[in-house]
Order: sequence, then structure tokens, then C-alpha cells
Amino acid sequence: MKTVLYFCLIACLFHLSHHLQGQNYCNIITFDATKEWIAIVNFNSINNITGSNGGYGDYTNISTSITQGQNYPLTLTPGFANNLLNEYWKVYIDWNQNDVFDTNELVFQSNTASSQSVSTNITVPSGANLGSTRMRVLMRWNEPPIDACTIYDFGEIEDYTLNIVANQACPVEGSISCSTPSTGNTIGANSGNLLNNCVVSTDNAPTHWYVFTGTGDSLSITTCSANTDYDTKLFVYSGDNCNALNCITGNDEMLSACSHSFTHSQVEFSTVPGLTYYILVSGWNTSAGNYQLTTNCTPTSNSGGGNNGGGNNNCPNNLTLNNNITDGTYEAASSVSSDGNINPNNNVNFHAGSHIDLLPNFNVPINTDFSAKIINCASSKPLPNDSIPFSIQKP
Repeated sequence: MKTVLYFCLIACLFHLSHHLQGQNYCNIITFDATKEWIAIVNFNSINNITGSNGGYGDYTNISTSITQGQNYPLTLTPGFANNLLNEYWKVYIDWNQNDVFDTNELVFQSNTASSQSVSTNITVPSGANLGSTRMRVLMRWNEPPIDACTIYDFGEIEDYTLNIVANQACPVEGSISCSTPSTGNTIGANSGNLLNNCVVSTDNAPTHWYVFTGTGDSLSITTCSANTDYDTKLFVYSGDNCNALNCITGNDEMLSACSHSFTHSQVEFSTVPGLTYYILVSGWNTSAGNYQLTTNCTPTSNSGGGNNGGGNNNCPNNLTLNNNITDGTYEAASSVSSDGNINPNNNVNFHAGSHIDLLPNFNVPINTDFSAKIINCASSKPLPNDSIPFSIQKP
């Protein structure tokens, strides 16, 4: 029969916590790991078989490489000194590498307690930060672990190192973030990862890929910088890990908008929270060189879903929509254009301050509602010539 250990010397706890984990991650131990422990962790090339580690096992010297967008099986097995006991499990992976196990980084939790092995599949987010990070495995007797950091009674915790690498179908240089410039050099880079034209031609220049996880903000990404020394092109896609990507927008030249050079580029688009966007840095013809990406994020206020342009003084000048358009109102200060397909049974509205272009491949399936309206999203008020040039509803 288990007996709960009600107290421990404060000095002893402090010493153990400090000794167990010397990095910035939260310290954690269990009070008793004599009757049960984590016996086997099997994840990709990790196959670690152990006995009791006294409550915490620091196996950060054991690592495996996992690829953005790929799935990997995970199997966890408990070990017991005598009787079989029912255990709950949780697993966290620090995808954004901020030394915190956030609630959205819980990749597995068992719904019932069991004395047997448990298995699941873990998908590496396409936007997970590249490089080394930590995986924490928690096992607790009789009750689910509360979170990744709470000290509790019976069970064990183990930490491992994971190395996140880019998917070579789309070799990603890294993640971009709001207000933090990214720099690179495309000379000698792969020029074989080009897709079909996206607003402008993709040509055959060397390329670099970046990812951005949508926040709901409107983004402006530009190569307009004295650190950019060649004729650039920028493209934005969404999709599944650089496979079957959907064109969001593209740009060749900023013309007079950039004081450094008219050959630099800028793209503007609105993001869907949690959706991964792929940003392609390319060049005119076969141009290559140094570049600097500057990203500015502007919060949007919008009631619709999808790639909304926002309202209340925040919306892009132009918005291009292609493929799989979902429920929502899509807005732009000047123009909205689309050759995409609205998802069946969805309700979609286009709002633009100047004009709306429905290109030849644009499609509204049966049982789908669509309308297009000239309205100024920058002020959220109808223009003087407010009208409804398109209104299509199919039964």
C-alpha cells in the first residue's frame, strides 16, 4: 500500500531541484519513484531503457533528429518494483524553444490510467523552430500530471533533447517573426524548389524558404533595405509542408515605394491564427545575393475567418486568394482578386475599396453563398458609390 510522504526538508528539495536541472526549464521532481518509474521511452531513434531514477531522469545527452511536418510514433512503458500500478502520462515538447513548456506544447496525454505501454503519433509542426529543444515525459500514479512543472507524489519524469530539422521538400532557413529582421544570401542556394507562378513569375533564381505561423495579424514583408543588394522577388504560400502549396500573394518590384532600390519587393497579406505560411525569397531571372527581410505585423479587427484583410483602420492594400477559400469576409483597401475555389457549404464575402477581380478559375460550388461588395475596409464605412457588383448564391 502506498504511503504519501508528507514532508521533506526544504534544503533537501532545493538541492535536488537545483541539481536535477541546470538550464532554464522549470525544476521538477517526484517524492517517490521506488514502486514505479518510466522504464522505456521509444521515440524515433531514442530507445531508452532504464530503472528508477529517483523521480527525475536527465537524459538530455540522448537526442534524435525530427523533421518539420513529419509524423513519429511514440511508445512509453512503465516499470514496477512489485505490483502493477495504473499510470497516467503527459508529454511536452518545447517547439518554440523559449525554455517554457506552454499549454499548447502538450503533444500527448493519456485519457485513462494503465499499467501497460501507451502509444501515439506526434506530428512536428511545420513552423517549429529549427535546432535543439527539449521533450519532457511525465508519468504519475493514479492521477494525471497537472502540468510540466508541478511537483507531485508518485511517479517519474524524464527529459530528452530533440533536434528539429527542415523538411528537404522545402528546405526552410528558419522562422520569421514580427519586427525582427532576417538576413541571408541566396548565392549558391537551391534553385530547384520553385513552384508555378504566383501573381508574378517565379523564374529560375536561387531561393530561400521561411515559415511564419499565423497570428491573425496583417503582415507586411519587404526586402527594402540597404542590406539587400540584388533584384528580389517575394512569394507567400500556405499548404501542407511545402507540398501542394496554395499561392497567397507575390511581388517583384516595389517601384517608388522603396528608397533603396526599385528592384526590391514587398508582400502584404492577412494571416489565420495557427496556419503555417511559407515565404519564398527569390530573384528576377537568375539573380541572387544578400537580402534582409523586414516583417511588420498589424493587428486586425475582423469578424470573418480565413485570410481576412481586417477592418477598423487595418487592412492590406491588395489581397489575392487562391484555392480552398473558407468561411469569412476577405477585405482589402484597394482590390481583392481570386481564381480559387470556395469550399462547399461555406459563406464567403469579398470587400474591396476599388475593385474585385474574379479570375477565370474562380469557382463557387453548389450550396455555397458568395457575395462581393465595394466597401472601404480601412474605415469600415461604405464608399459613396457603395454597391454590390457581385452576388451569387447557388441552391
